[in-house]
Amino acid sequence: MTATAYRCTIPSVLAEQGRSVVWFCRRVGISRALFYRWQDGSRVPVTRHRRRASEVLALPEAVLFVPSESHTSDIVALVSEAIPA
Repeated sequence: MTATAYRCTIPSVLAEQGRSVVWFCRRVGISRALFYRWQDGSRVPVTRHRRRASEVLALPEAVLFVPSESHTSDIVALVSEAIPA
């Protein structure tokens, strides 16, 4: 079984919500190093971390972790729709 590659939209979400990476990592229970590995695509987040990230940011996993084959414009639209103005 191969893991699905994801694009992590969490940095954009954190910026929109005015929150820091440190704040997020503490609440999810991960290191900043792991967070940055998610961001650069070198690590795929495990199910429990995806779920916790979704809970912490109050957004669906599908918005935070988008399959890497998705187009950038699709990702921007997903994030924009999910975050209230």
